[in-house]
Formats: sequence, C-alpha cells, structure tokens
Amino acid sequence: MKIILVSLYLFDNLATRSLHAALSAEGHDVTTLYLKELFINTMKAPTSREIALFLRHIREEKPDIVGFSVRTPFIRIADHLARMIKEETAATVFYGGLYPTMSPRAALAFADIVCVGDGENVFIQLAKKGLTAVKKEGLPGLWWKHNGAVNGSGYAVESDVDRYSFYAAGKRYYIDHNRMEMEKEKINNRIQRFFSTIDVFTRGYSTMAGRGCPLHCSFCVNALLKDHFPGLDTVRQRRTAGVIAELQAAYAAQHMETVYFHDDIFTADRAWAFDFMTAYKTAVGLPFMINTHIQYLDYDLLTGLRDAGLRIVKIGIQSGSERISRMYRRPLLKEKLQTISRQCRELDIFPLYDIIIDNPFESEPDKKETFALLSSLARPYKLMMYSLVFFPEYPLTKYAQQQGIPLSPQQPEKVYTNWYFKFLKREAAVAAFWHSLFWLSQVDFLSRRLLQLLSRNAFLRRYPCWLKMYCLGTYVFAMNVIIEKLRIRSIWMKKTVSA
Repeated sequence: MKIILVSLYLFDNLATRSLHAALSAEGHDVTTLYLKELFINTMKAPTSREIALFLRHIREEKPDIVGFSVRTPFIRIADHLARMIKEETAATVFYGGLYPTMSPRAALAFADIVCVGDGENVFIQLAKKGLTAVKKEGLPGLWWKHNGAVNGSGYAVESDVDRYSFYAAGKRYYIDHNRMEMEKEKINNRIQRFFSTIDVFTRGYSTMAGRGCPLHCSFCVNALLKDHFPGLDTVRQRRTAGVIAELQAAYAAQHMETVYFHDDIFTADRAWAFDFMTAYKTAVGLPFMINTHIQYLDYDLLTGLRDAGLRIVKIGIQSGSERISRMYRRPLLKEKLQTISRQCRELDIFPLYDIIIDNPFESEPDKKETFALLSSLARPYKLMMYSLVFFPEYPLTKYAQQQGIPLSPQQPEKVYTNWYFKFLKREAAVAAFWHSLFWLSQVDFLSRRLLQLLSRNAFLRRYPCWLKMYCLGTYVFAMNVIIEKLRIRSIWMKKTVSA
C-alpha cells in the first residue's frame, strides 16, 4: 500500500518517524512530507506556492492513505489540506496526534478516520486490512464517522514501546521557503544556514527512551490525557538494548554528532537511568541532552550521566512562585534547584531552565519570587521563556474559564508569533519590567548586586523600555545569541570522560 505521512511545522517529528519505520517494516511504500519548519515566533501559513508543491506531490504519488500528525495550533491548516486532498484524490485521510486525541469528533470534520492515542498499531491495521475491515473490528483508539454519527471509543495504548523505533530510513521531502527538497539542510534560508554552522542541534539525532510523564501539570497535555484515560500515570520505558540498537543504526546511517532525548522526564526511572548510562557510554558515547524535573535529579545521577556523555540538561521551573507552582500542580523545591545548579556548574553540565510568562493569574509578588529564584541560580545557564497558551480542555484552561478569563478560540495559534519571549512585544509596564529582569538574570557579566539594584529602580519600573533596550543591545542580544551557541557547542563536543 502507498502511504504518505505529513508533518506540519516540525522537520524532526518523532511521531511520523515512528510511523514511517513501523509501516515500512510491514512492507508498505512510505513517504514523509514535512511542510514548514518550526521557527520560533516567525511561523507563517504556507504560501500558495508551498501548497501547490504539496498537492502536486500528492497527485503524482497517488497514495492510498495520507496520514497527518496534527497539533492543535495547526488544525486549520491540516483541515484545509485535507479538504483539498479529498477533492483531488481518492486517498483516505487519517489524523493522529494531540489534536485528534483530545478532540476526535471535531477532527472528523475533514478526516475519514482518526486515532486517539498511540498510532502505530492502529495505522498498521488500517494499512493491512483496509478501512472497512478495521471499522468492523472497532480497534481501541479508532474513530470514524458513518451517516453523520461518530463511531469509535477508547484510547490506543502501546504497552510494548520496544516494538517501534524512531529511526526511519526512506523517502522524505521538505517543503519551506517556496521550495521542495529531499535534504532538509538545502531548504534552510540564509539565517538558518548560518546558525546551523555553530548550532549542535542541527547535527544531532532526536529520540525518546520512553513515553509518558509522572507529573500532572495543569498546563500540559499529559494531565488531560491522564484525566480522560486512566492507566497513563506511569512512564512506559523502553529497554536499554532497544534504545542502544536504534542509536547505533542511526549513527551508521548519518554519523550524527549528538543525541537529544525528548522524554518529558528522562530520569523518572532512576534504576533504568543508571542501567542506561552504563550501556550508553560503552556502546554509543556521544554527547547528549535530556529533559527532566528537579524532583528526579540528584548528584549521583548527574555524575553518572555526565560520565556517560550528558552535556546539556533542560529543567522545567515554570515559576519561582509557590502560589503559581501550586496552580500548575508542580513541586517547586527551590533549595534543591539551587543545589543542582551549583552541581551542574561543578560537573560542567550546561542547564537550560524553562519558565512560563504571560499568566493572567500571576501577580507582581509572584514575579518577584521568580526573579529572586532565577538570580540565585549558579551560572552559566540559558533561560527559556515561554508565553502561556491556554489549549482547549486543559485543566488550567478550564480553571481560567471558571474564573472569567476571556480566551479567544484562536488562543493556540499564538504560538505562530508569540511562543517565546518577545522583546518588542507591547505589554504592561510591570510585565515588561520583570520579564526583562528575568532575561537579564542569565547574563554572566551582570552581578547579582547589580540585578538587585535594577529590580529596585523606580525609574526603570515606570519606564521598562530602557531595560528592553539594554536587552536588545549589541552584546546582550545579537552577539549573545552567537556566543551562547558557541559555548553550548563547546560543551557538547567535549569528549566523554573516560572511566
């Protein structure tokens, strides 16, 4: 069977990679089309030329199934493309991903069939048996519409996550900047090409060693999944041998320089982490990056991971306020975070810290607490400041609606232009003042004392544009981006410590 998978605004989509590998292993002719790359705060709708390239490829290939990986901010684009595909071809349109998982009935407005949950087995059965047969079987997680009525139920849970690999060889096409190429490096514009020469992430390999998250954060999709589908409270960890085999296969094919594990919390299973780091150091040995939470870190873990190749650790803080952290349903653990930040510096591990801004419930005292925490952390570090998005049905979204916070139906689409902190965004003076201070807290040459003086300056508080201008200065903004990437690259490329 001929299948085309579609990834929107993500050239390194783990979901489509896993599906590509699983369907290819079943003997199907699989192609993945990547339409537009994720480029923070500058994402635009596909141009007419890009849509024409996309549709021309669909018409020429004449696929039996076109499968979309759909995230909520991009549903209108997915629906537009699906409608045109159904008008011009006889292909079955399949939706998978977070949006159809949370809103299967709405997703069926344009899709012929949707998957709620893990898509590998559902898609394999669809390709193997055909649409009519799988409808009769009623696989868990398979939803469809018949005579206007929605049919289907349940959530597709893949209990044996070792069955599937994220390494996928095969046909891939990338569409962006009004061009289509088979190599994503050729599609980049001049700015992207420049940063790719110093940015290690462009020559790395992304994967996951498990699925799920032990936390229940109110702003996150995992909380919603757990509320709707009991049984997703635990992390489904892959066996170490399977992860190592995937990485070795990927290295043999593309000789990547680094590895980025996208697990929500890589160290959730402490015993597994120690087992993995021993095998990884011997069998792979490349510098790697992980995501985690301070609750699942300690000095022994950091030391072992550093010895195995850990160079960058991404830690979600989200807020330094105890009140807001309770709203987010996250443990804050300030003293432990401060200790871990010092240990990262000692072990030469570069930390990235996530925080959330633009929360309408956050007061000025909450912002002061966040600034105090950030300015107490050991440098160097990089701060990732994300603007809060109220996605449909998330626990925090429901709470905001109960409290009368006005939310636009297009709220998820703010990620196109306001996903990450924007220096030039118009915002209230108090917010601009503290957001600028948050950002400045990571700048190495600004002393703690100077930061405290700035935070107490009445003139800057009234006219925060001067702080923003400082943030936009030649070194702090433009040059710091390059210096930061060079520093991260030097950390990445340091050889793994020998046993």
